[in-house]
Amino acid sequence: MKSPKISIILLTKNGEKYLEEVLQGVISQKIDDLYEIIAIDSGSIDRTKEILKNFPVRIQEIHPSSFNHGETRNLGAFLSNGLYIVYLTQDATPMDDSWLKHLIEPLDRNGKVAGTFSKQVPRLECPLMERRQILETELVSGNQERVNFAIDNPDYEKNLYRYIWFSNTSSCIRKEVWEKIPFRRLDFAEDQDWAKRVLEAGYQTVYVPTSVVIHSHHYRPIKNFRRHYEHAKAMKEIFGKNEFPFFRDVFSATRHSVKADYRFFRSEGGSRVGFAKWLIPSLLWYLSAFLGLWVGTKRERIPKGLRERLALQSSIIRE
Repeated sequence: MKSPKISIILLTKNGEKYLEEVLQGVISQKIDDLYEIIAIDSGSIDRTKEILKNFPVRIQEIHPSSFNHGETRNLGAFLSNGLYIVYLTQDATPMDDSWLKHLIEPLDRNGKVAGTFSKQVPRLECPLMERRQILETELVSGNQERVNFAIDNPDYEKNLYRYIWFSNTSSCIRKEVWEKIPFRRLDFAEDQDWAKRVLEAGYQTVYVPTSVVIHSHHYRPIKNFRRHYEHAKAMKEIFGKNEFPFFRDVFSATRHSVKADYRFFRSEGGSRVGFAKWLIPSLLWYLSAFLGLWVGTKRERIPKGLRERLALQSSIIRE
């Protein structure tokens, strides 16, 4: 039997809400290359495993406590047979039947490309706050292809985070590069950490706007706090960056962001009165986000027991 060229890795846990449409989108791809689908499930108690069994998916189960974003993706790569490894989250739906074809094209064209990643567009039910964040962030939803490289690039150090941005929400990496430079054991930002290391090893990464997934979240304030806490913690521990160092900026940043939501809402045809339903959610979303960033930046001052309770990974394991 001929080996697949592409291995699609799904990390699943209690993902029944979107998983069926994600898998339907995957098997509907128009592509000549053979591919396999591998799901690594970390303790689902909903219909996730039942849904997986209705599709041509190889399922690997792991204990919830052993999950982390870096090593679990390494496990998927280890289990794979393809030349290319595609990572797709359980809530990222391919927008059309050419998502996969476009995602691998830069790797086929250029052997220096270590990885590619897709454009993201928000779901229809996405809250205003995150919808704006996605659509106004060029790194996530821009329309121009970007080739990122570090060697002989004088702009790399000046704009480091623009170049190392990489998203495993929907990505493809060359397996032979992964064998040399695997993911590290990380609970957050494993994709950007990997991208930085491969760029500095002389490879390239490519943002592919023609490969599109539908993906967004609807985080309540507590989970939103934890998400941003983990982000700031990772930025400081991995890259030495103080994401949000001053408490006084929490409230000014919140005010600025709520105003930006209002302008965005009006730009999409919403009325002044109509924005009223978003005012409190917007305030709570940004307060929780910026407080999470500030606390994550000051993490070393927090007692160890409290640090563990604040971590998003701890809450995921308990789910």
